[in-house]
Amino acid sequence: NALSNRMLNCKKQLEVACSNLSCATHLILLLIRFKFGLDSKNAYLMEAFLSPIVADDTDAQGWEERTKAAMLHLLRSVLVKQSRGSKSTQFPQSQMTLMDDTSKLKSNIQQVCERLSKGYRLYRSTTNNKKKEFSTTPKASSPPSRPTERKA
Repeated sequence: NALSNRMLNCKKQLEVACSNLSCATHLILLLIRFKFGLDSKNAYLMEAFLSPIVADDTDAQGWEERTKAAMLHLLRSVLVKQSRGSKSTQFPQSQMTLMDDTSKLKSNIQQVCERLSKGYRLYRSTTNNKKKEFSTTPKASSPPSRPTERKA
């Protein structure tokens, strides 16, 4: 009975920790969106990579491991610093293992934010959609000219 009570207590603590992490991730996503002026499409994609959905499962792949893999993917693909001669990106094979320390995850998130601050975006429109400016006040114009009549 004592063991089951302890297990229930640990499960509640895990749920609270997951909820806190989810709330903090939502806040970070909002700060990133407003700090770097991300439009809705870029903010949506950022949320897909830095997911606020934190499951309380105890699989080998926790939120930290999935988020680290997503940040590395961003840094090596979409937000890659292109050198002049490079045309393709090589992706090294790596295994996801449980993290002992989250300092590398923090560093990866910082690198993504640095690239966003330099103007990199997750989504770039392929067309030049220039916003049309609409004025609510009519333009001042001269009245239409009338044809002059000739007297014979």
